[in-house]
Amino acid sequence: MSSDLLEQIEKVLTPFERLGLNDFGDSRFAERRDRKFPCHISQIAEIIEGLDGFYDLITPNDETISTIGTLYFDTPEYDFYKEHQRGKAIRKKVRFRKYPDTETSFLEVKMKSVKGLTLKERVLSNFESDEISQEMRAFLEENGVTSSTKLEPVLEVNYRRFSFISKDRVERFSIDFEVEYSNRNGTGNFGELAVFEVKQPNLKTSPIIKKLRANRIREASLSKYCLSLSALIPELKSNRFKPALRSLQAFFHEQIPINTD
Repeated sequence: MSSDLLEQIEKVLTPFERLGLNDFGDSRFAERRDRKFPCHISQIAEIIEGLDGFYDLITPNDETISTIGTLYFDTPEYDFYKEHQRGKAIRKKVRFRKYPDTETSFLEVKMKSVKGLTLKERVLSNFESDEISQEMRAFLEENGVTSSTKLEPVLEVNYRRFSFISKDRVERFSIDFEVEYSNRNGTGNFGELAVFEVKQPNLKTSPIIKKLRANRIREASLSKYCLSLSALIPELKSNRFKPALRSLQAFFHEQIPINTD
């Protein structure tokens, strides 16, 4: 993001009340409905302007922008990816979520239920380690990932984020940008794409949803994991992601191949 764009956003953020992570309890929404809205980074300031009456800005470690790192695990056959590609109603992801600003890390199991709810369980992990310990294996077993499931690290995704929470603490939304991904096959990035992700207990038209619609930002199905992996491993079938890929190609620095075999 250019310094001019960042300055515009910081100016718009000035009236927002700042909150630390400990100022609102555990409001990470372990069970929620996720809605994603991709846009160009140049649209961020216009969309969030005037929302300070409805939302507060979350500032971990007193920083406006958070840095987030994610290490995804999958089976050698990429079963988790393929569940998503096939449109399986109940599916899961296993990942380490790392927060360098606070030097904290969690092993997470993120699941999609048959009702479309996103369910997330996590356990604190060693920030310096990417190994799944025996204790963590027990946690995975408790959350539907059997001990016989072979897991290996397959993708790393890093990005920056603005985070907000509604003043009634019922809704959260974040803005992810400068998304970069890598694995042993290579590296890539999402170019000038920004992703608004709205987390709600139930689908409703809230102030941020209204602003996104007013700026003609359409809701889309978008998975950083699936888009990144399909870009790095072209032989993986990705026809289910074709509409999202085609609509997002303009944001990317390079064209992402689409395999429909």
